[in-house]
Amino acid sequence: MTLPMAVLVAVLYAFSHLAADNEVTAMKRARQRGRAAGAGARRRDARRRHRALVDDQLLPRSNHRLRTLLVDIQRKKPTFQLKEQVINEIMPGQFSCVPRASTPPRTS
Repeated sequence: MTLPMAVLVAVLYAFSHLAADNEVTAMKRARQRGRAAGAGARRRDARRRHRALVDDQLLPRSNHRLRTLLVDIQRKKPTFQLKEQVINEIMPGQFSCVPRASTPPRTS
């Protein structure tokens, strides 16, 4: 929202200076008004085509790639389970033994 507002302020500022310096009148007399308006329209159309391309093609593809990446990461995330009273191989060459879980003594 900040960028469109900044562009609006810049355009208004530029056209107010053009009007104050009678540049608009000079452009009308030189028959450049159509060309100046055409350049703005061409830029506007180019921005619209670019936005449509991004919204139609790029975003769905990138969202799909992100989704598949997250699913792949979730599938490859290792689960780490240690069994009691067994020598567990943590990594190749590294072993660990987990003692039996002791229950606290009951006091009656």
